[in-house]
Amino acid sequence: MLKVRLKDGAELAIREFGKGKQPVVLLHGLGMDSSQWLAPLWPYRKHYRFILPDFRGAGLSRRVHIAQQDVFQSHAEDILEVINTLQLDQFLLVGYSLGGSTALHLNHLGKWDGVKAYLHIDQSPAVHNRADWAYGMMGQNQAALFDQMHAVLTITRRFPTISTLSQLPLAERKAAMAILSEIFATILGKPWIGSLLRALVYTPSALAKAFSLDHIGDLTRYLNSYLAGKYDYLPALHGCQTPVTCMIGMHSPLYDARGQRAIAETVTHGSVIEMAGSGHAPMLDQPIVFSRELGRWLREWA
Repeated sequence: MLKVRLKDGAELAIREFGKGKQPVVLLHGLGMDSSQWLAPLWPYRKHYRFILPDFRGAGLSRRVHIAQQDVFQSHAEDILEVINTLQLDQFLLVGYSLGGSTALHLNHLGKWDGVKAYLHIDQSPAVHNRADWAYGMMGQNQAALFDQMHAVLTITRRFPTISTLSQLPLAERKAAMAILSEIFATILGKPWIGSLLRALVYTPSALAKAFSLDHIGDLTRYLNSYLAGKYDYLPALHGCQTPVTCMIGMHSPLYDARGQRAIAETVTHGSVIEMAGSGHAPMLDQPIVFSRELGRWLREWA
C-alpha cells in the first residue's frame, strides 16, 4: 500500500500490485472499495502495474472524509493528485459506477491528456432525467429513488451533533438503514445485501465497520450531490480522441443501456461490451466473464 498526500493535507490510500510496466488506474464504486478489483485483476498481475485508489471514506481511506460538498469534484481532484504525484502518463483508466462518474469528471475538467484508453463500467453520463434524457439514475423510477434519498436526509438533519449513522438512536437508525438497505439491494440486485444491512442495525459497532457510508457527513454529501444533478458529461465527450469502451450490465436497474451507449456513440473511438447476464455490478454477477473481458480490454490497449 502507498499513500498520496492531497492538497488539503489528507492522505489517500492506494493499493498497488503487478510486475508489468503498463500502468492501469481503476476507480471503484460507491459503497465499495479498491478490493473489488483484486480478484478479477489477479490473472493479469504479471503484465500490468495496477493502481487502485480508495476514495475518501472508503476502504483504506475510510478515515479520510470528503473535502467538498460536490463529491464528483472532490474525487476528481484527488485522483488528479494521484496521477500527478505518481507521474502517470499513457495509462489505462477504468471507472465503475461512482468511479465512472469520477473518470468522466476528469475529462470534463480537461484532464485526460495522459489517458491512453478508458473503460467505463455501468454508469450514465447524466444522473438526472430531463425532457430530452430519460436514462438517468433508475430511469422511470427516479422520483421514487430521490424521495428515499430525501427521507434519509430528513432523518439525519434531526441530529446535527451526531456524526455517524451507528450513533443514531435505534428508531432513527432502523429507519435510515431500512431505506438505504432497500436502495443498495435494488441497485445491486442482491436482496441479501439489504437483509445484512438491516441486521447490522442492532450492533452499532458492526454497522460502523461494515457500512462504508456510516459517516453522516460523507453520506449527506453523496445524497445531495446526486440529488443536485449538476453534471451532464456528454458535451465534454464530443470530439474526444481517447478510445472509450463502455461495459454495460444489460439488466442494470440503475442505468439504462441506451444512456450508456450514448457515451460510445459520442466519442470518436467508441465501443461497447454487453454483459448479457449482469445487472449494475458485472464483477459480482458474472465474475469469470467480467475478468475475461477486462483482460481482453487490457491486451487491446496496453
